[in-house]
Amino acid sequence: MYKSLEELDLFHRNGKGVYGTVYKCLDKDKNIVALKKIKNDEKFKKYALKEIKILEKLMMYNKNNRPVIDFLGNFSDKGIIYIVFDFMNQNLYQYLKYARNDPYDYKLNIMYKIIDGLDYIHSFNIIHADLKPENIMYDLPTKKLKIIDFGISFYKKEKKLKVYIQSRYYRAPEIIYHLEYNKSIDIWSYICIFYELFYNYPLFPGCNEKDMIFKFTELLDTPDKIKEYRNSSCFRKNFLYDSFSSDYEKLKCSKTAYKSYKSYNKYNLYSLLFSQTRKIFPYLLENDNDDKFLNLTNFFFKILKYEKEDRLNSSEILDDILFEDFKKM
Repeated sequence: MYKSLEELDLFHRNGKGVYGTVYKCLDKDKNIVALKKIKNDEKFKKYALKEIKILEKLMMYNKNNRPVIDFLGNFSDKGIIYIVFDFMNQNLYQYLKYARNDPYDYKLNIMYKIIDGLDYIHSFNIIHADLKPENIMYDLPTKKLKIIDFGISFYKKEKKLKVYIQSRYYRAPEIIYHLEYNKSIDIWSYICIFYELFYNYPLFPGCNEKDMIFKFTELLDTPDKIKEYRNSSCFRKNFLYDSFSSDYEKLKCSKTAYKSYKSYNKYNLYSLLFSQTRKIFPYLLENDNDDKFLNLTNFFFKILKYEKEDRLNSSEILDDILFEDFKKM
C-alpha cells in the first residue's frame, strides 16, 4: 500500500473531475499507477474520506477479483488527500467513440462485466450513485474492466432525498421526481449505459430535468397510474390534464423552454429497439438469431420501469438468459 508522495513519480495528468485531478505515475519499481489528488476543499475531503472507507471494504473482500477498481493506498501531504489506484488508460466513454461496429457478443460481454461489478458493490448495500461510461474503466488490449469513482457513493441506510446524485443522462426517474429510492437507481443507470453502448446514442439525452421528464414520458408514458409519482409535487408542476383526451398530454413549461406547450411524440420501446437493431445488428433479426433479439427486448422491458421494485436487481440480471453464455465461461 502506497503511503507517501515520495514513493511516486508524477509524469502525466490523466484526467480532471469535480473532486480532483488524476495523474499517471511511476513507483520506485517502475509500476504504473493512478494517483487522484483531491481538491483542497473541506466538502471534497469529506467525500474522499468516505470513498476511502468504501474502497477499503470492497478491496478487503474481493477475493474473486470482481470488476471494481483496485485500491492501492491513500495518504495526506501538506493537507492534500491522495488516493492511489490501479492504472487503466481509458474509460468506457472514450471507448464508445470508436465502438460503433463492434460485434453484439463483444458488447454484451462488456455489459456482463459491468453488472458483475455492480452486483459486488450492491452486495454490501452500497449505492454507487454515479454509474456512467466515464466511471467505468476499460482496457482494450486486456479487455479488463473496472468500476471507479465512489466519491458520492453511500450505504443504503445513509440516503438523503434532496442530495444531488447521478449524472443527468443516467439519472433514474425517482431521483428526478424526488421520491424514495434504493439500489435500483444504479440499475436504471446500467440499462441507459447498455443502450448507449449497443446503439451508439444516449437513451435519454435530456438537456435539463424537465427535458428528462419529457423524454421518459415519450418512451414510458406518464406515470400517473403510480400513486407516489402522481402525488409528487414534481408531477403536478410538469403535467397538465387534458380533459378532451382524458389524459396527461402536455408538459407545463415556459416559452423560454419550448416556445409553447410541447405535445408528446409517444413511441413504443419494442419499435425503438427493433429499428435500432436493424441498423446496428441486422443479423439479430434473421431467423437463426431472432431468439437473441427476443431476449434482448425482454431484458429492456424488465428494467425500464418507473416502479423501482419491479426492475430486475443485479443478481437477477446476472442470471438472466441474456447472459447465459457468459455464465459458463
